[in-house]
Order: sequence, then C-alpha cells, then structure tokens
Amino acid sequence: MSNEVRSVCEDKQGNLWVGLKDGMIRLYDSNRKFIGHLTGNGTISMTGTPMEGTAYFIMQDSKGIIWIATKGNGLVRAEQISPTSMSYKLTRYQHDSNDMYSLSDNNVYCVYEDHNGRIWIATFANGINYISKDKNGNTIFVNHRNNLKGYPIDLCYKTRFITSDNNGRLWVGTTAGAVAFDENFSTPEEIQFHHFSRNPNDTKSLSNNDVHWIVATEKKELYLATFGGGLNKLLFIDEAGKGAFKSYSVLGGLPSDVLLSIREDDKHNLWISTENGVSKFIPGEERFENYDDRSITFRVRFSEAASTVTSKGDILFGASNGIFMFNPDSISKSRFVPPIVFSKLVICLLYTSPSPRDMR
Repeated sequence: MSNEVRSVCEDKQGNLWVGLKDGMIRLYDSNRKFIGHLTGNGTISMTGTPMEGTAYFIMQDSKGIIWIATKGNGLVRAEQISPTSMSYKLTRYQHDSNDMYSLSDNNVYCVYEDHNGRIWIATFANGINYISKDKNGNTIFVNHRNNLKGYPIDLCYKTRFITSDNNGRLWVGTTAGAVAFDENFSTPEEIQFHHFSRNPNDTKSLSNNDVHWIVATEKKELYLATFGGGLNKLLFIDEAGKGAFKSYSVLGGLPSDVLLSIREDDKHNLWISTENGVSKFIPGEERFENYDDRSITFRVRFSEAASTVTSKGDILFGASNGIFMFNPDSISKSRFVPPIVFSKLVICLLYTSPSPRDMR
C-alpha cells in the first residue's frame, strides 16, 4: 500500500478491509493476499471506480452487515449478496436538512453495535445517532434534532468514538470530554446523559477533553485515550453521575501524551498507538513498556485511530504508509544485561594506558 490507512476491520470470513486516505477500500483474504477494492456498484474488483468516500471506520455487525463510516459522504451499509459472493448491496445514508430523521451529519467517524443490536453512529459535527425504524418500516436516525433531546449537543457535537463499557453504559468520546449513558432504555427521551470533562482544580477529572478512543477490558475496566492528556482509567461513577478518573502520562512512563487508539490482547495487556511509537500497558502492574524507532526496525507513524485485533490475536494499527501488524506474544523487552568493559582511559584529552597496579 502506498497511502495512509484510516480504517481497518477483519470480517467474519477473515477478510481484511483497509480504508485508505485516498478514498479506496482495499480487501485482503485470510492469507493477506490482495483480492481487490470495493467499487461503487458493490463488487470487489481489481478494476472499476472505487466507492465514493474516505472510510474513517469500518465494522461488521452481528448480522454480518458491513458498516462504513465516511468523512463527508455519510454512512454506507454493505450487505453481502450471498455467502460465497464478493459482491455487496450498498445503501448510503446522508444528511438531509429537510428531514429531521436523516443522518445528523455526513462526517461519520465511528459506528458501533450495542448489546441490544442498535447501530450507533458518531459524527464529527452534529453529535450521535442510532438507527431505528418508523411505523412504515423506513430507516430513520434518532438524534438530537428529533427524539434524543437530552444529549449535550452544545458542547459535545464533535464526536469521535462510541462503545460500551460492558456494564450497561455506552460511552462517547468527543473533543469536549466523554459522555456516558445507560444503553438499556425504552424511549430516547428517557436517556440521562452524563458529561465528563477536564477540571484543572480536580485531579480526578479527565486529564484532557479530546478523547480519541475508549476501551472496555475483559476485566470490566474502562480506559480512555486522549490527544494530549495521556491515558485515563475510570475509577467509579457515583450515584449523582460524577465520575472519577486516574490519569497516566509521560511522567508515569508513556512515550507520549498524544494517544490514538487502544487494543487489549489475550493476556489483558493494553497496546496503545501513540505519537511516539507503540506502548504496552500492563494494568496489574500499572507499568508501560515502550517500543519506538529504536526498537522497531523501520519508521512507523500512526494514523488517527485505525486499529483492530484479528481472530488469530494479531494487533493491527493503521500507519502513514500501510499497516503495522504484530502478535503481542512475539514482542518482549530484552532482558540482556551487557557486561561493563573498560576499553580506554582519557585524562586531559590524552589517552593513557593504566598499569595493572592502577586498575586495583
């Protein structure tokens, strides 16, 4: 690949979907052999006009539908025509200023399926949406312009990420902090949103408001990656909805406070793409192991928030010129302790040969 990777996803067949900054979505089979790109008519082909739109996020839901979030071109639903076919029926959803139940904005940064099967969409200019059906069975987008009245749109209109904490809450990463709410609701009007942001006078508030990524671990801990404030761990949310966080920064071992995405491996370690390489966080020890240009044999610069974990346990991070892929089990810090060798002695810029007596 010769372009910056903005999104990456492995589907249930083991195919790898790679969205490039130039707008092309390339597909690789389970052996990582290139099989073509997604065309505007839904086929996977070596030729043909690519589907319109730069994919900022790609995910596959529980029904096998591929959802493609594009920057400026709305949301695309790709349904495979048959299990063995490499053709997809594409449906594009876009904002319509005359339709309050259309997508709230065409700059879509993230798509997520919650535990109730709802599809949530984070836009970078007009808050969040979830997909529903009207009484006639038509697809509608529930957002602050219609039934999602309680969402703090005045502050949190630029949303980057949405996920669940596996404790019944959905979390939204925005440029103005994080928003959390109960995912088990009957009507959107009843949702109570809790907004968490940086307070310079509160050491247990978020360390930075620009939240790029949120990950819930298998141990039901929640971590937030911020762009400039390092890593934040949720400690608790009290009955009044006030949250407490613990932050980790370069002072605690991170290579950079600019974090882009986080993935958990099967040993419960967190792998973080940062502005200065990859960092491994060991939660049980609250310790970081960093891997930068000195430990990686080639120069890597990561894209905004492109990452995934494959069915084989490999972690993939999108980079400025391709994909950085590794298996966490194959990476460890060297424990070699080199011996100290006395090679030369210089006194007043003059080389001196010490005698055996001087070495005692």
